Amino acid sequence: MSPRFFLFALLLSLTMACAQKHEDTSADTTAAEGEGEGEGEGEGEGEAAPDGAALFATHCAACHGADALGTGSGPDLQRDVERHSDAELISVILNGEGPMPAIDVTNEEAQAIVDYLRELFGA
Repeated sequence: MSPRFFLFALLLSLTMACAQKHEDTSADTTAAEGEGEGEGEGEGEGEAAPDGAALFATHCAACHGADALGTGSGPDLQRDVERHSDAELISVILNGEGPMPAIDVTNEEAQAIVDYLRELFGA
């Protein structure tokens, strides 16, 4: 098994477990975050960039830890963030891989999570 596949499988397994645990709260949080943003402005979408730290806390931290350094449920993400492209990481977030389920976020939100992790790890 290639290291790339192993990483994706690990991320997928962790994300699936976390997504199932937080599925109901995620939908409510996403709807609440969208309310009030951009009200009164011409276009309802795209005014404010998604908050990667908040999205990570909502969708990922339960399994990967608040510091993304892993827990018993999910692996340390530092090495994955350093070794994989944004597109690869976003694909795992959106589609899941191995035991990790897909996370119900937009492409822009997935990118915000990746950006947050890259900032967190200086990658």
